[in-house]
Amino acid sequence: MDELVDSVIKGTAEQTPNSPVYLSVESASQLSWELFEALIAEIFDRESDRVILTSRGRDHGADVVAIGHGGNENVLIQVKSTRSDKLDSEEAIREVEGSLRYFESALGLKFTAKCLHTNVRGFSKRTRKAAAIYDVGLEGEDWLRKALSRHQIRVADVVARNSQRQSV
Repeated sequence: MDELVDSVIKGTAEQTPNSPVYLSVESASQLSWELFEALIAEIFDRESDRVILTSRGRDHGADVVAIGHGGNENVLIQVKSTRSDKLDSEEAIREVEGSLRYFESALGLKFTAKCLHTNVRGFSKRTRKAAAIYDVGLEGEDWLRKALSRHQIRVADVVARNSQRQSV
């Protein structure tokens, strides 16, 4: 299956000798919104004790929930994928901010960080201002590039993660 899925993006992903094709920033930006959410969940899974990729639709404002990230941080993550170079979405900031009470109550945990992850190079002034007001971290293409250099992730990994969505 890996070869079949990986062949879909061959030429836009990075390949090492005698190994499967791994996602690059360029190929990650071509993923559907659902698979892009799954990619962010897969990255966080490799750096956290537990990760929940929330169900489609009623995600209560967070697409990914990372528990024990870096050993001790619980993070709520809103994910946005776009073809633009800049994200202008005050709404995404409000969504992840609005998810805090729900997930703290549903999971019985205190969340120490809220983030907006996307594939863009920059953020509008309005988005940056809302993020500062609500204390939401903004992560774009630079973060994604660094994360994909730390973790070799195949399309098959992302597809598998996408099939593991959970309701909370």
